[in-house]
Formats: sequence, C-alpha cells, structure tokens
Amino acid sequence: MKTNKVAIVGALCAAFALTLSACSSNNNTTTPAGTGSDTAAATAAATSISVRGCTPQNILLGTDTSEVCGGNPLDASQAKLVHYNSDTAAPEMDIAQSITSSDATNWTVTLNKGYMFQDGTEVKAHNFVDAWNWGADCANNQINSYFFGMIAGFNDPTGQGCNTDSTMSGLKVVDDYTFTIQTSAPTSNLVVRLGYTAFAPQPDAFFSDTSADKSTFAKTPISAGPYQIVTNDDTQIVLQKFAGYSGKYPGSVDQVIFKVYNDTSAAYNDVVANNLDATDVIPSDQLVGDA
Repeated sequence: MKTNKVAIVGALCAAFALTLSACSSNNNTTTPAGTGSDTAAATAAATSISVRGCTPQNILLGTDTSEVCGGNPLDASQAKLVHYNSDTAAPEMDIAQSITSSDATNWTVTLNKGYMFQDGTEVKAHNFVDAWNWGADCANNQINSYFFGMIAGFNDPTGQGCNTDSTMSGLKVVDDYTFTIQTSAPTSNLVVRLGYTAFAPQPDAFFSDTSADKSTFAKTPISAGPYQIVTNDDTQIVLQKFAGYSGKYPGSVDQVIFKVYNDTSAAYNDVVANNLDATDVIPSDQLVGDA
C-alpha cells in the first residue's frame, strides 16, 4: 500500500466533530509511542493544530449548514444541550442539566446556570426557544428547518419542510433556566437529536443582527462552545480556545486552523510534507497498491 502513516493518523484525528479534544499538534513536537508523563508533556507542548478544511456551502449557522465544510468548524465551536461522547457517541448532558419526560411527548429541559456565551452573556431558556423558532420559520429559508418538524405546532401544509408560522406552540419558556418541548408524537430519541448543530442556542446578539440572512453575525458567530471562531475567509477558518468556556468538554489545544483546500490531493501532500497536521480525506490514488 502507498498510504502514508502520518496521513492515516491525521485522517483519524481530523474526524473531530466528536474527538477534537483528543487531538494535538505535531508542529513543534512528535508524540511518543507511549503513555504517562511523556505523552502528557507532548500534548502540553502542542498549542495549535491545522486541519484540512474546505469552503462552506452556506454561512456559518447551525440551521443553515449540512455539510462538513461548515459543519466541522461549527461542531468545534458550539455547545448544545447535549454533547456526544467521543468514544460511544452517546448523548451526555452539556448545557442541559436534565432533559426529562414521562411519555416521550412532553419534555422538560432544565439548563445549567452560569453557562456563558462567548460575548459574556448567559445562556438562558429563551436563547433556545427563540433560535429554534427562527430556524424553523419558512421566512428565514434555513436548509435544516425540517429538523424541528417533530415539535408540536410545526405547520407545514405545503410540504416545504419549514414552519409557515413564526412560532411553534410546542415550545414554552418556563423561566430563565427551564423550557418545555411538546412533540407532535412520542419521540423516544429526542435527547439524541438535540446534540445536532441545528439545535444550538443563539445569543441575543444574533437577533440584533439586522442583515436579512444573519450573514454579519455568521461571519464570526458567537456561541457557547470551547472554541471561538475569530477568522473566517477564503483561505482559512481560525478557532481560538475560549477562556470563559463554561462546560465540561474543553479543547486540548489553544488554536485550531481549518486551512481551505478544494483539492484533496493538495491537502494530503501537505500532510506528508508536514505542512498540515491532519486531513480527513485520503485521495483514492494513495490507497491503491501496486499490482
């Protein structure tokens, strides 16, 4: 096989929608094949990781992103009600303190107090309810609007996959840290669904953005996750570790750089040349053995 070992390691590490916190850079150090203090020292020395990125098809909103080019930066930078375990993919409570139901139809969500957005405002119940209503609304033309279709009051008589009303009756704010979800039918896997980027909360600053499609906000969106998007242009998307992160799942490197490649072979070659830490795509011609 012609596959390069470094590229394989990079490909595995770059699947970091679930595992970013386990990745470390090889820019300044080589991680030894061992455990204990040597590995810990190598991880501590790594402050930045560069990974293959690509040009997002849409602006960086969870309700308007359904592909990896935009999805990977959002997954790394956002926090949701639940976090997927990096080993088992099982949902674990994150912003939510609890999500409970006795009938899989009427759900109560209780938030952890003191969970902060990256602009210093606190995540509250209305930040979820308002964001979900906005994302579902046909007027806002979000490609992931159909994700909210299980919520009671989602009115879609023409089959557009979006809500023809501005709000859904199945969402109610109880107080600052509690809201309820009523589904239109029993939905036993609701907790699993709520870790998807479409269900991320939005800060009040999102609703203050006067651009018609929220594109000003989405250039460097404010979220509540362990990393903050600080640069977003045609060549790279740069994420910095958020010093005020409130959750249980912090990143292990200070900076993540998504370098934009629209040629996967170029990204692979840069990994081999040690100019890029990780790629999630290995070109097919590098996987074909000699006859």
